Amino acid sequence: TITGTAISTPLATGNYTVYFDIPAGACPTGQTTDIETRVRLSSTGGLTSTGLANDGEVEDYIFQCKDSMSFAVTLAGFMAESTATGVQVTWETVSEQDNAGFIVTRSSSADGERVQVTQVASLAAGSNQGASYTITDSEATLGQTWWYWLEDVALDGTVTLHGPVSVLHQAPSAVTLGLLQAGNNSTALPLALVLVVGAVLLLTLLGWRWGLRRS
Repeated sequence: TITGTAISTPLATGNYTVYFDIPAGACPTGQTTDIETRVRLSSTGGLTSTGLANDGEVEDYIFQCKDSMSFAVTLAGFMAESTATGVQVTWETVSEQDNAGFIVTRSSSADGERVQVTQVASLAAGSNQGASYTITDSEATLGQTWWYWLEDVALDGTVTLHGPVSVLHQAPSAVTLGLLQAGNNSTALPLALVLVVGAVLLLTLLGWRWGLRRS
């Protein structure tokens, strides 16, 4: 029995996703099993796992869980990187059996509320071959650390959560850009030096000739 998972923050009207941990051993090895879940809602707060829910309601749900041996996706890598156009999130899979696609979520803290960034259809659905994915989160605010999670969604609706990974999203340094530009334009600096040296030599020669005429 899982108890103690609660959200005490006032919620506005809308749709919400609630995450909770399933104890080890709740899903039999190599099998799929049904898990019964009870959700208790109340405007007064302070609910426990049993008892009355005044001014609210009680809802029961049944969903399926799978042990780690039967996940639809085998993940090879998952990372986030700050770029000039936003936070770039990349991941790579080894296999995607029974996989429908992925959902990328973001939060401003490791244990904060997650919001969906995007969803991506599987590129290797039902295959033993993996694929590589890249998305750019252009709405991530600069100057802040962001946490990202990856959800793989199986064809039967089972969701497996990966992550989080974190990244400090900041604007590229102007000094760094200047150095890169100079490095890429390899002829700009030598040409400038040649022009300067040539001008100095010309002025020196003219001054020497002017001195000869006067003498």
